[in-house]
Amino acid sequence: MQDVIQNYIDSFENFLPQVEGKEPFLLTQKRKNSIHFLKQHGFPTSKNEEFKYLKMGELAKQAFTTQKKPIQNFPDIQPLLLTKQQSINLVFVDGIFNENLSDLSHLPEGLVVSKLILTDSNLATLANPEKDAFTALNTAFIKEGLSLRITKNTRMVQPIHIIHVTTSAAKELLIPLHHFIHCEPHAEAFLVETYTGIDSASYFTNVITEIKMEADSKLTHIKIQEEGNQAHHLATTALLQEKSSSVGSWIFSRGALTHRTSIQSTLDDVDCSFDLKALLLAKEGQQTDIHARVDHLKPHGTSNMELKNIVNDQARGIINSKVVVHPNAQKTKAHQSLKHLMLSENAEANPKPELEIYANDVQCNHGASIGQLDPQAMFYLRSRGIGQQEAQTMLTYAFAEELIQTIPLKSLRTKAMESVLKWQKQEKTQS
Repeated sequence: MQDVIQNYIDSFENFLPQVEGKEPFLLTQKRKNSIHFLKQHGFPTSKNEEFKYLKMGELAKQAFTTQKKPIQNFPDIQPLLLTKQQSINLVFVDGIFNENLSDLSHLPEGLVVSKLILTDSNLATLANPEKDAFTALNTAFIKEGLSLRITKNTRMVQPIHIIHVTTSAAKELLIPLHHFIHCEPHAEAFLVETYTGIDSASYFTNVITEIKMEADSKLTHIKIQEEGNQAHHLATTALLQEKSSSVGSWIFSRGALTHRTSIQSTLDDVDCSFDLKALLLAKEGQQTDIHARVDHLKPHGTSNMELKNIVNDQARGIINSKVVVHPNAQKTKAHQSLKHLMLSENAEANPKPELEIYANDVQCNHGASIGQLDPQAMFYLRSRGIGQQEAQTMLTYAFAEELIQTIPLKSLRTKAMESVLKWQKQEKTQS
């Protein structure tokens, strides 16, 4: 692992002269502090509670390059678009923003889109690069991303769709991306992030999304992760919510050899609400990991987390959710539900719901379960003449559909359903 870290340090020394003196001193200092943190601490091991069950594998053995190769053929993004839904498409190819594939000419009033503003004082403040090695790696090499601002009283009708496509030119490439989303008071927006890539290339997508929610703002945020099967996708989403703001987040993941999404929301004022739903699929040697944390700092906050994992073959599923109710956060309501469905005796599941409560007038609960397909339901279907494989498919789909039906956009519900069926079809073909 140390050789890999040294490789990144050497790459940083070559990269630094390209930006030093051409960007704000504060950002350069953040880069230096980040690489110093990485040098001192390295990548996390199983001794780190946050990464206890996630095996570093290739991430600890291979130093992905920061030198991008030229793209030979630009991808067809048509299959990725939100069908029957006019959206504002913002496209990245191999980690580089592509204006030709994006919609920038007819932006609605109230939406300000720009390439990442490296002078923004908010940058790398919500996601701390000196606490997490992968956030540090991202901050050290950050070059690409978007800054989205939804201005005061703007109610967005069209979804904003950030599409990330990875091609064969990204083989062994580190793709550090950083997005900053700012919803001003009384603003409403619908944001979709899609990540997709080819199966034949090993690459490393390392993304940070920072979201600032001002008073009475509302955001629906959906993430679709369907990276290539040799890819690594590690992401951090950090939110700061002010008075009466509301966030509904939905994560669907079935791609990448290694997938981890860390999502953290700080409810920093009264009457804030945060709702998170996630459906994760893993098979063969995949690892999928979601870590979610909500900090209730003020009274009358609500949070709800419903997280599901379907694991097959030798795959590993990890779900960790944590709610911290701070002393001033009276009248908090918080719910956590973690469910793993195991389709193989060799699969592994690691659920861990946590509660830390420092206030006495709260309503908080959590639960976790690990189970297989209901044998009585299987018997019932088989007794009706339905074959073993088809019965398993029906019950697995029912487990997923319960959560899919909560996606607040029909075209995305359809895509998620089709994706689950495709995943199951591949399972049947391989078995």
